[in-house]
Amino acid sequence: MRVTALGRLGSLISLTICACIFLTVGVISGGATAQHRFAMESRAEALLVSRGGPQGSLYWVALADTHERYVGAGSSPDVVGDRLAIVRRSTGGSSEICTGGINGQMIHDILCSLTGEDPAWSPDGTRLAYVRQGDVWIFDFRNGVDRRVVRNAREPAWSPNGRHLAVSSRSRGLMLFNPNQRRPVLRFVTRNAQDRDPDWNPVTGELTFSRLVVTRIARALITLDVTTGRLRHITSGAWYDFAPKWSPDGRHLAFVRAPAPLSLSTLSRQEVFLAERYGRSLRRITTNGVADGRVAWLETS
Repeated sequence: MRVTALGRLGSLISLTICACIFLTVGVISGGATAQHRFAMESRAEALLVSRGGPQGSLYWVALADTHERYVGAGSSPDVVGDRLAIVRRSTGGSSEICTGGINGQMIHDILCSLTGEDPAWSPDGTRLAYVRQGDVWIFDFRNGVDRRVVRNAREPAWSPNGRHLAVSSRSRGLMLFNPNQRRPVLRFVTRNAQDRDPDWNPVTGELTFSRLVVTRIARALITLDVTTGRLRHITSGAWYDFAPKWSPDGRHLAFVRAPAPLSLSTLSRQEVFLAERYGRSLRRITTNGVADGRVAWLETS
């Protein structure tokens, strides 16, 4: 599953660094006026987040007033248009990728047909990138072809035009490649093995990801211009920020935030936050904790 908090905790334990930071969670809220403005200006009306449980629990969360409603079992949601991909655990304990439809607060026609995790729809909804046994695969719904495209990678994210796939290497950083090539040429755009969670801004084409801040044992969100190499920090401070997901209009960024350093005592305190581009007008969206680091945007019809 893409970036669970427990998996991240394991990565931190491997670092021989000790730090003790006592934090009080603070929230910067845009207030009712800002919430109303967002609802009026964006086509997105809600987020889909997952909570705990054997199969995971999916919740529809309204952006205007943060009202929540349970919609079904699953975790690691990804949505394009009215197409939904989620992860469910089989009776044997393996991860199954299930696809179906979503209409407002209802999911339907769910079919579990692939073994894996980290599902990511192509922009046109015809292909699904996912991770199986440590490698990135792509299943093409047009012809039923399932092929491995890169080894030792995770967290696939499609570029807005569908011509590139960004993934996080398990040992070297973030890399891009053309998934349409028979033998893709890999291009590393960062060289930090701790860079994770790539996601593209659908309007600017910039790549956003989370980077470990070793001095604080925290994570910050950073945006990269893949053409010029310019980096811009979106968040900073003593927080563990990860799993960025841009809104369809490219103006707002949803992400998961937990107190840093991440520990067993803070696992239940990670929540979904929302920021305008480059970190302005930060506000919290959830208040009951989230189970994993995947957030999906839901647009109005």
